[in-house]
Amino acid sequence: MLDRQDLEMIRLVMKEEITASEMRMENRMDARFEEQEKRIDARFEEQEKRNDARFAEQDECFGKRMEMRFAQEREWLEKHLDKRFAASENLILGELDRIHIKLQDQLDDMKQRLDEMTEYYRIKKLDDINGALLLQMIQEVERRVEALEKKSA
Repeated sequence: MLDRQDLEMIRLVMKEEITASEMRMENRMDARFEEQEKRIDARFEEQEKRNDARFAEQDECFGKRMEMRFAQEREWLEKHLDKRFAASENLILGELDRIHIKLQDQLDDMKQRLDEMTEYYRIKKLDDINGALLLQMIQEVERRVEALEKKSA
């Protein structure tokens, strides 16, 4: 049977495991964010290199036209990237919510099990006490019966 100290130890172990799981998830998410930032930086650098090469090849007549086009392209790219960032953030937040709900359900289940174990322990303890009292009563009755038998003999 588990006593209160065992239950407390189980509770502490579960708390540590959940904290460790949250930390691992947070580290994974940080790594994914860093990866995505590196990819975006690389894309920006590649795009800037291509545009610089185009500007160098064009003569002054097309310079203004290319600058305008570049500005439009950059605006489109920023809007497109903003949309992708928002979609990625929503995906990550959805996943975090799903994981949070799953962990919360697991915690609720463990709490329910812990409550059941506590209730079982309490009932078992009362049953043991009742058994001991019943045994004492039987021994007392036997002692009295023996005393009566001695008197009547």
